[in-house]
Amino acid sequence: MTAPLHEITVDVGTLQELRSLGDSVGQDLLSEVIELFVQDTEQQLLLLHQAVATGDAVAVGQIVHKVKGSSGQVGARQFVASCSRLERSVAAGTPVGALDLDVVDQDYLSLRAALAEHTSLVMPQLGGAS
Repeated sequence: MTAPLHEITVDVGTLQELRSLGDSVGQDLLSEVIELFVQDTEQQLLLLHQAVATGDAVAVGQIVHKVKGSSGQVGARQFVASCSRLERSVAAGTPVGALDLDVVDQDYLSLRAALAEHTSLVMPQLGGAS
């Protein structure tokens, strides 16, 4: 039996731990962490696209490593996996292109949807558009 898509995309246990930790101190820690994660990740993804467009492999590697690390903190299973693949490609000297970014972008969109299911947050449109 296959796990539901949101369980593949995000580790629900990690989200539950954040929620419990917040409850213990009377805060909505989960929503706060997710909101900060989304803001930072979207900025980093813009920088990632720029780095790929200019062929800056060093910046691509640094950005994707940072995004991968913060994604792990919110249990972003699939997104971490796609970032890891991209990071390995860069480390191996493989040129990164639009298709590689499409996978990362799609996994991020799936992650946003899964995170919205588990929080009271209304996710803004990508790029800050309303």
